[in-house]
Amino acid sequence: MNQAAIAASAELSSGWMSLPRWVSSAAGGLWCATVLGPTLLALGWLLGLPGALAHLAWSTLLVALLANTACAWLGTFLVLRRMSLLGDALSHAVLPGLVVAYLLLGQLHPLALFLGAVVVGVLTAAGVQLVRHLGQLTEDASIGVVYPVLFALGVVLLGEFAHRLHLDTDCVLFGLLELTALDRVSWMGWSVPRAALVLGAAVLAAVGFVLLMWKELVVAIFDPLLASVAGLRPGVVFYLLMALVAVVVVASFEAVGSILVIAMLVVPGVCGTLMCTRVQGVLWVALLVAWCSAVQGYVLAAWLNTTVAGSMAVAAGGMFVGTVLLSPRQGLVVQWAQATARRLVIAAEDLLKWLLKHQPQYQQALPQLGPPVPVPWLQVQAHLGRGLQARAVLWLLRRWGWIKQDSNGAVLLTEQGQRVAWQLVRAHRLWETFLAE
Repeated sequence: MNQAAIAASAELSSGWMSLPRWVSSAAGGLWCATVLGPTLLALGWLLGLPGALAHLAWSTLLVALLANTACAWLGTFLVLRRMSLLGDALSHAVLPGLVVAYLLLGQLHPLALFLGAVVVGVLTAAGVQLVRHLGQLTEDASIGVVYPVLFALGVVLLGEFAHRLHLDTDCVLFGLLELTALDRVSWMGWSVPRAALVLGAAVLAAVGFVLLMWKELVVAIFDPLLASVAGLRPGVVFYLLMALVAVVVVASFEAVGSILVIAMLVVPGVCGTLMCTRVQGVLWVALLVAWCSAVQGYVLAAWLNTTVAGSMAVAAGGMFVGTVLLSPRQGLVVQWAQATARRLVIAAEDLLKWLLKHQPQYQQALPQLGPPVPVPWLQVQAHLGRGLQARAVLWLLRRWGWIKQDSNGAVLLTEQGQRVAWQLVRAHRLWETFLAE
């Protein structure tokens, strides 16, 4: 009887817990539909544009896709290392590097400004680690200490020594993504946006770094101590990653602005961690979110006649909300299904044990099967309640053949129901004994 009862008790839990598994599969499919469906519609709209307008749109979208790819590819590792705020820090802290480069050359040379910003970006990452170790602070606290100081230093230098270095607020926030298609250069016989060449080089550098340093990156992110013991030098890997993040941030800054850079460094990686458990899966989901947000954001900006970079960030935020709701692993919908299943299991077990208490064998503490004792329907309703949960419990227990009703409507345990109820009582008593002793 024990084996049959154990199997029946397992059937109780597995039957109820199939609900969250079904909901998880449905939520994953719905998430794919909400991400890919609007993207396909947006691509259809773009394909229907006339010649000159289509050329401008696809050139702008190319720049956005390259910027989003580079940011999402490296930003995922920042998210996994719990240093998402560092992207925001780098986008603000590069200002002193821009000012110093301008002061040294006396002109706005793009390469000098780029190198100055990258150097300050690496120094920012090093300063964060130094403050964290010396002050025994957390990562977010050390970032919050370092980057406002560097940004303020840049503001002071800008106001004191570089009056002619004008920084447009709209350009800093939103970039010049709408105008990148007009600034074109010749490359291998093709006329391409200049920003696309810069961002393409940044994408190649980011992808190459991750592929070459994959093992070191994964080990250094999840277990720095093991990486140190294995001689993988997690500190060097971290600073190389920060240098590349600084390169990507600076390369994307002029084209897409700080809003889209920060959004693409954080949001795709967060969506990936909510959807997948393996690093490869997280990266692919992050890239999918980055690409879809670029396409959807561009079409949204065209419809609303607003900034393209801001619309892309809004589209990424919408995908994040959808991921929080529909993630198959820890989305709110799946969590609701799991909580509902647990409540149903508890209610079903409680009803089975309560019906067993009306059996004379229970009063005599004899785990034996006997003739079922009917319990009046009104008493069952008073014990279980009258809501939707109560009706679901009664319906499923009747369907599984563990309870039945006689001609008067009274509820009684079947033979299989008695076995399950005795197994539950025995398991609960064992737990009570364990907790007491």
